[in-house]
Amino acid sequence: MDTLTNVVGILIVMLILAQVNASRSAKKLAEALKPITIEEFNETKAALDKIQQALAEAKKLQAQPELIEAELAKKKLAIAQLEQDLAARKVPLIELATLQQKISEQQKLRDAAKAAMSALLAERDRLLALLQSTPVPVVAAPKIVRIPKSRPIPDKASFQRFIVANQRIYHVDVDLGMRLIMDDFNRSKLTLEKERTQRNGRPFTIYDQVKVVDYFAKRKPALKDVEATVMPNRPGAQLYVIFQPKPNAGKPLAEILPLNSSYQNLLRSFRSSTVVWFHVVPDSFDLYLQARDLCDQRNLSAGWEISGPAHYETLTGFEVAPLEAAPPAGP
Repeated sequence: MDTLTNVVGILIVMLILAQVNASRSAKKLAEALKPITIEEFNETKAALDKIQQALAEAKKLQAQPELIEAELAKKKLAIAQLEQDLAARKVPLIELATLQQKISEQQKLRDAAKAAMSALLAERDRLLALLQSTPVPVVAAPKIVRIPKSRPIPDKASFQRFIVANQRIYHVDVDLGMRLIMDDFNRSKLTLEKERTQRNGRPFTIYDQVKVVDYFAKRKPALKDVEATVMPNRPGAQLYVIFQPKPNAGKPLAEILPLNSSYQNLLRSFRSSTVVWFHVVPDSFDLYLQARDLCDQRNLSAGWEISGPAHYETLTGFEVAPLEAAPPAGP
């Protein structure tokens, strides 16, 4: 009996020690576990439920292998149907390398477009900077243009001509220029003859066009503002005389306004039967108005015409041989 009591006592002591060790181990395990939140607990529980559901389905399939075979048959049938549809549509399968190449090409096009856009933006910024740095032009004040007073052309009027161009006015003394040309021609006309003939019962001389033009190319009449040039007229029987402004000749507006200017002195020298005629280049219309006003102040008749080139032309008084046939007359 004592022995049994001892054994029971020993067992009780061992049980107490085992419980103590178990409590300590549980406490250490609890201390080692990381605390979790309610959300983490719910997520873990949901994952565990999915695993348990998958295990249940796996056990179901293991218990019924014919279900696995049926499912595999369905998948194979679906794959076969898909392959058949692709073959019917003739849709080529794009290789990955080809697709990557196309993507690379599109990226290059995109980069080129971005570079072009950057260049355009830079040019826009440059032009905007130039525009901002460009001074705003000052608009000239409006000018009041007065139409000159018209006067009748006197009987037996003589004309004095002026070219108005380059903001300068040039006197074209046609009478003096033609007189000098004809005087020079008459002194040498025997050497310039082409042929002698009869016209209206009288002797008539036709002159050599080339010789006459070459002759006057070396002899220019001495005129103040303009230069007179005898020009060829290949199909014509008379030659042109062209009066053109000389370089650095003529008078600007500031030099014709004074009462004792050469222009106003020239106007005073004209007879009352003189008509002052202006050949005006459009760039000098304002100067013409001032010059015309001075004519009105002198009670001189005046007129004007628009002149494209800055020159005046007339014909010689003698006949030359044409160098080529005249073009046919228009209908």
